[in-house]
Amino acid sequence: MALVLQPDVPQPPCEPSIADLVAICDPGAAPAQRAAVLLRRLAVVVPHAAAAVSFVDARTGRHRALANRGYAPPVLAYLLDGFVAEDPGWRRVRRDPHAVLSWHDVPGYAQSHSARDVFGAEGYREGTSVALLDKQGELVGAAHLSVGEPQLPEAARTSLAALRATFAALAGTTATRLAVALSGRELQIVRLIAAGQSNAEIAQTLVVARRTVATHVEHILAKLGARNRADAAVRALRLGLL
Repeated sequence: MALVLQPDVPQPPCEPSIADLVAICDPGAAPAQRAAVLLRRLAVVVPHAAAAVSFVDARTGRHRALANRGYAPPVLAYLLDGFVAEDPGWRRVRRDPHAVLSWHDVPGYAQSHSARDVFGAEGYREGTSVALLDKQGELVGAAHLSVGEPQLPEAARTSLAALRATFAALAGTTATRLAVALSGRELQIVRLIAAGQSNAEIAQTLVVARRTVATHVEHILAKLGARNRADAAVRALRLGLL
């Protein structure tokens, strides 16, 4: 049975005996940690498979690894660069971004450079890559899965289809956090703002000058595009920074 998780939907309580699920249930877990846990659970559903999730760095437009399970470093590097730049299967996915396509769904793909020289060299005989889209339909990342079997297991299709929205949410959150790039001190302060502390109280908590806090607050508002302190707290919450 495929593991079905949807973003922004309350999850059932964690089972203490299943450590992997703790990070999934914990809303404070980092997106990369949650993605890695999901790939471990996916490996139970689709044994002997390699899988990876990437996110698009808004600053460069390039894919970066969010989580990887099983791909050798050269293969992962190819997935993040050459594959999304020139692979014919990925071009087909971009034309039909809601599909979960296997090699056999793309005519001639078995003779492509990716299939023969990259994946085939690692013993993979089938696979799929899916586009991760945000709610506006913009590409925020990709999820890849490769298997040694000559046919893609149906569990791989159904699992990736079920997890696509969750992976997209994690990829989008990671990209946004990276673009916002609050410093460690700014993260401390925005969390204290969300806790209801004034600048004077924050200064006392952190043992810094009130003017220093005011300067940090100005930077936080600018980075988050927030109108005021309350708006900054709301935006930080939506980004998973709190």
